[in-house]
Amino acid sequence: MRLNNMINVPNLLDGFPDSFRQHSRFDRLEEVTLKLYNHPAVNLERPEAIDNMVRASLLFTVCFYGNLLGCLRGYLSAALPSHPFAVKEDGQFLHLILSLADEELSTDNIPMKRVSIGPHYVAMLEAAQQAGINTEPVEILVRNARTEHFGAQDGEHRANVRSVMVGEGFHTSCTDYMVLSEHCANTYYEALSTVGLRELSLSPAFENLQLKIPNESKYEAYRHFLKAHIELDDGKHGPIMKQALSLIPNIGDSINTMVKFYQVRLTVYDACLAAHPIY
Repeated sequence: MRLNNMINVPNLLDGFPDSFRQHSRFDRLEEVTLKLYNHPAVNLERPEAIDNMVRASLLFTVCFYGNLLGCLRGYLSAALPSHPFAVKEDGQFLHLILSLADEELSTDNIPMKRVSIGPHYVAMLEAAQQAGINTEPVEILVRNARTEHFGAQDGEHRANVRSVMVGEGFHTSCTDYMVLSEHCANTYYEALSTVGLRELSLSPAFENLQLKIPNESKYEAYRHFLKAHIELDDGKHGPIMKQALSLIPNIGDSINTMVKFYQVRLTVYDACLAAHPIY
């Protein structure tokens, strides 16, 4: 396996709780994370991949938004008492999730033009538009999610993530990634696992990408977006998710979810190397 530059496998995942690092399946997560870090698209070994990486980053923010909301929804619906007066004295976990949500879903820690406080999706949307990317397919996906409430209920025929993305010309890898993300968002511990995975392991890959982005004004907002996430993940979000993951009961299942999630993400990076847009 090829090591690309200055970092080795343990350093990539040092932020994980000891309970994860000592698990017998953790080496599988190390392996797939190293593949991600060394991927030619992340390292812009083909300069033409930059626009597809911007496109992928925008799509990933939609995915992250859904997974983090899934953490909140799952905890509030399953872990808290059903009666509103049944006070739960230990608020550690809720504090951790709310702290992360405040930094990611309703924040001003990355300047935005269209709203004063909003999710990082908006910041990345603006960065993609500054880079000259056609963001309409992603905006249509988000708009359908808001209005159609994806999924059939009581025999109704409704749009779903896959049908909308196929119709908008997304690459198959992007569709598969978002369908998996949607599944994880609706399953509490899988949502928590994917959120923790990204907060604790993506900073080195972001650093690689940030260093290789062409020094052009149209990528300035994207470069700032990556820089802000490196600082947030290393300074605040990583420690928050390390504490949160230490409370997961089934570590093996969590690692399996993480490995599968990164395996599918790698197929998106593969698609980013192609000459044609991923959407």
